[in-house]
Parts: sequence; C-alpha cells; structure tokens
Amino acid sequence: MILKALILESTGYYRSLLHKILSDIGVECDVYSRGKEALEAAKDIEYAFILVSRYLDDTSGELFLHHYREKHPLGDALTIMITADEVSEIMLDANKAGFKLVFNKRDI
Repeated sequence: MILKALILESTGYYRSLLHKILSDIGVECDVYSRGKEALEAAKDIEYAFILVSRYLDDTSGELFLHHYREKHPLGDALTIMITADEVSEIMLDANKAGFKLVFNKRDI
C-alpha cells in the first residue's frame, strides 16, 4: 500500500524540502501552496500524513484543517502543523484545531 501525504505550505523552499523528505522514504505527495486549491483537489483521497503551515496566503492552518474535516474524514492521518512560531506558544491552539504534532520550521 502506498502512503500519501498532503503538504500545504506557502513557501517554496519548505514545500520542496518536505516533499523531498517524504518522497525519499516512499511517500507519494500532493503539494499545494493555497488552502482552497488543496481542499478542491483532495476529494476521495485518503492521506496518511497531512502537513500544513500555520500561515497560508488564503487561510490559517487551523482554519484549513477545520474545513478539511468538514468534507473529508481524517481517519488515522497524522496531522502536523509546520510553523516558524515557538511551538510551546501555539501547541494548545494547534491541538484544539486537530493537529497531533507541531514542528518548528527551523527544526526540519
């Protein structure tokens, strides 16, 4: 079974980096820079990983995951927020939104 990941990141460098990391371990990636684009394209796809930047051009990571869950079941997907903020400061908000993990971009 091929694992799939949804990567939603507005910065090209981090989109490429996340894609490379996951592709190198055999994960097939769908990569987007805008939330609306990712929501429209993700129909009928079950993702094992959902990586979302906290700040996007057209929405926030928290709001994106809320809208995603309205239309798509998360199932066992590992939801990960990527941020430049201090993780300790946003962990509670990220967990409330449904993210299981939060990583600081500097640590990637």
